[in-house]
Amino acid sequence: MDDLEHADVTALLAQFAAGMATPNDAAALVLDRIARIDPKLNAYSTLSQTLLAEAQAATDRWARGMPQGPLDGVPIVVKDNLVSRG
Repeated sequence: MDDLEHADVTALLAQFAAGMATPNDAAALVLDRIARIDPKLNAYSTLSQTLLAEAQAATDRWARGMPQGPLDGVPIVVKDNLVSRG
């Protein structure tokens, strides 16, 4: 898990499969990184309110050897370039 923050998707999924890291670990790293860099960048307008619960559910599925799909538990960022309300 030493280089989890810089792992690409393939490496991240391999770590999930090997039990070396979990979606919980990945979500925590993402939130930590956002907390560290976003005050300077102001790049994130909205964060998922369900991220941690979804990461826990994915962690549980990986622990059972039954991920929901090929990208289960991989955190993503969606670029929104349209003005929206709320």
